[in-house]
Amino acid sequence: MAQLRASFPANFWASDPSSYFELGAFVSAAADFGVMPSLCEPSGLVGEEFLAAGTPLVCAATGGMRGRVSSSGAARNGLLFEAGQHMPLLLSLREAAALHADADAYAALRAAAAASATDVSHTARSWHAELLRLRACLRVAGGGGGSPFGRELPEAAEPVGRGAA
Repeated sequence: MAQLRASFPANFWASDPSSYFELGAFVSAAADFGVMPSLCEPSGLVGEEFLAAGTPLVCAATGGMRGRVSSSGAARNGLLFEAGQHMPLLLSLREAAALHADADAYAALRAAAAASATDVSHTARSWHAELLRLRACLRVAGGGGGSPFGRELPEAAEPVGRGAA
C-alpha cells in the first residue's frame, strides 16, 4: 500500500496505509466500485463489506461472489466478468465507468448494492465449524490425540455471536 501511495499521491487519501483496518468501512463507502478480480473467492467477505457500504461490485464470476452479484435487472448490484481473463475485466470496468456517468443508473446500482447486503454471522459460524472439523482431523492424523505439528492445539472457544439454543 505504501508503494500505491507513493505512485498515486493524488488518489491515495490514507495518510497511514495500515489505517484501512480501522477506517475500512469509510473506504468501502467512499469507493465508486469495489473491484474483485480474484481467481478464487470462496466466501467473498470483502465483497460483503462493499455491499454493506452500498458500493457496487465489479468482480470475477467465481466462488461465492458469482451467486451474490446480480448483473442485470432491478436487483443489479454490480458487474460480473469471466475470471482469469483480462478483456472481460476491462470491458466490465468500461461499463462501470459508463454507469457511474449516468447519475440515475448509478444511484439505482448503489441502492441495490445496499439492499443486497447480508448478515455475515452465519458465514462466520460456518467457517468456525469447518475450522473445528479440520482441527479434529489434525488430531486424528497426528495419532494418539497429538498434533502433527509437534505441539498441542489450544482448545477451541465458542463462536462469537452464538446464543444459547
